[in-house]
Amino acid sequence: AFYNCSKLEKVVFPKSLLSMGEAAFQSCVSLKGVAIPKNLTEIPKNAFAYCKQIETVNFEKAEKLKYIREAAFARCESVKSLVFNSSLLTIEANAFAYETSLESVKFNANLEAIGESAFINATSLTQIVFPENSSLTELGSAVFGNDASLKEVTLPEGLEKVSSQCFANCSSLEKISLPSTITGIGTNAFANTAAYKKASENSNDFIFIDNWLIGCVKDYYNNTVKIEKNAFSAYETENKTKVVGIADSVFAGMPLLEEVDLPASVVYLGDSVFSGCKALKRFSAKDDAGHSLKVVGKGTFVSCEKLNDVQFDKKGKLETIGSYAFYGCESLIQKTNTATRGMLIPTTVKKVGTFAFKDTGIWKSAKTDDMIYVDNWIVGWSAQLGAQYESVEDMTEEEIEALEDEEQKEKI
Repeated sequence: AFYNCSKLEKVVFPKSLLSMGEAAFQSCVSLKGVAIPKNLTEIPKNAFAYCKQIETVNFEKAEKLKYIREAAFARCESVKSLVFNSSLLTIEANAFAYETSLESVKFNANLEAIGESAFINATSLTQIVFPENSSLTELGSAVFGNDASLKEVTLPEGLEKVSSQCFANCSSLEKISLPSTITGIGTNAFANTAAYKKASENSNDFIFIDNWLIGCVKDYYNNTVKIEKNAFSAYETENKTKVVGIADSVFAGMPLLEEVDLPASVVYLGDSVFSGCKALKRFSAKDDAGHSLKVVGKGTFVSCEKLNDVQFDKKGKLETIGSYAFYGCESLIQKTNTATRGMLIPTTVKKVGTFAFKDTGIWKSAKTDDMIYVDNWIVGWSAQLGAQYESVEDMTEEEIEALEDEEQKEKI
């Protein structure tokens, strides 16, 4: 509606305004400020993007605002602070990206989602405030990436996932407080922060943030053959905490790793943690007192071609084995259970994800059209198609017809 009105300096919205179109004020480069009106429920995609002179965005009267859509205020390079109204539920991807003058952000309690790269390259940002009663459960990938002035962040209780590269390249970030509710940390979530660099300089082996393992130093990665059950004991003794989680991809592709005895305190094993470890032969999560492991993430052991011995504690707490967890582990076979031997799928497990055991030795040894059994679970059937056809609903009519033709040929 007002796209590229380059001399427009002021807009006063009526209380009656209910909706606004995409890019309505995009590239109004002389616009100085915006007050969001009472009845507007969403700020659409690119609504104020590239309004480089906007200094204030006032949400004080925005009582019904629920959604700030993709790139709504991207490249508003003069905004210095943001305080969100209590009604806001979602901030979408890149909503405030490249706001290079932004210094502080105060989030509201009802906010449920912050999309990827929402505040990326806010290079002057020094303060992020989350309320104590936050509804936020996940931070999207690269939300605060490259925010080089940020020194400290306390994430709120209730938050469960910090996605990949969430704080990557926040080069001044030296203090990070994780809540007890965290169940997953994405790949490189804290890479190249001051806290990451300090931890790596002070360690010969591992890099920790609070009670989460988020990386390991280069020499350890390249040369380690076995991860012992007491691997984290020195850190735990010094910091008086138990390591509860391993972030996504931490040990992915380790060239020499052959054996893992997972420390008993670990509850969450992230996505792709051991994916592509070509030398890995044995993995054990057992403990005399009962192992704490609860979740095995997606693709945790993908393409570990030599892995042939996996034991989860019969007396443990394992509940979830994620999709593709053992996909392509062609040496993995079902071994006879004994009184002392762990199980591949203990009786405590409540969920096994899509194709968790596809193309393992167990799968490949089955006869045509046989069900695939792992312990007391059916995990597939031998002629089942690969990941490209996870559900019929995702297939076109032509793909379904081609599939039916192929099945008929196989039967003949």
